[in-house]
Amino acid sequence: MARYYPEPPPEIPFDQEWVKTIYEWTFRELNRISQLSALDPPIYNTKVTMVTAGGTFVADLDMLFVDVKAWGGGGGGGGCAATGVGEASAATGGNAGAMASGRFLASQIGGSQSVTIGAGGTGNSGADGSAGGNTTFGSLLSAKGGEGGNASATSPSFVAPSPNTSTQSATGDIRGWTHLATSAMNIAGTGGMQSVSGQNELGGGKAGVANGNGTNANANTGAGGGGGVNGASQAERTGGTGGSGLIMITEYLGL
Repeated sequence: MARYYPEPPPEIPFDQEWVKTIYEWTFRELNRISQLSALDPPIYNTKVTMVTAGGTFVADLDMLFVDVKAWGGGGGGGGCAATGVGEASAATGGNAGAMASGRFLASQIGGSQSVTIGAGGTGNSGADGSAGGNTTFGSLLSAKGGEGGNASATSPSFVAPSPNTSTQSATGDIRGWTHLATSAMNIAGTGGMQSVSGQNELGGGKAGVANGNGTNANANTGAGGGGGVNGASQAERTGGTGGSGLIMITEYLGL
């Protein structure tokens, strides 16, 4: 039976705030461990693994079940065309990779599972960005990679390129959707107004840079790469590369 520890007695003086914080944290942890130990079979520890590159996940010998959370790679940002006098061009950033998660028993995992981390999509000069890769945990879980950003042609008038449509992850208990970038705007006489690339709960979205190539997203964020942006009389621009995906594995261990 789980034993629930009480709050610290009120008669204990807490002259130092940090002493009170440590005391309360200790009781919370004792309660958590006590409740986990009451399960059948009991759980006595957890182990968290962050997977940033593809390979093989080898399960702990004492693992009872795992929680797996994955993010797909971000899409590459769109490129934009060269501009003349009075023209502008601004592409959309790539969409961010989707999240997928699931809980799996030791019998489902076996001794190991192959892991693929979705690569970030590439940005292309004056053309659409490519999609990010899917992040997978064997055949049990697949997080969708983000769509690439849309390229932009030159325009002497107001134009607002839109991002690609969001899509859903294929497998998992929870199957999230890719995260959209914002629209870009081409406004003659003012220049291109940048899109912000898609970002998921890991953050890392990238805004376009005036008269520059799209910004690359950080690795293992699943964020989209930034789109290229041009004002008047500028050379062709390239979209930024999307961020690669990530997997977080929490193992629940018995004796």
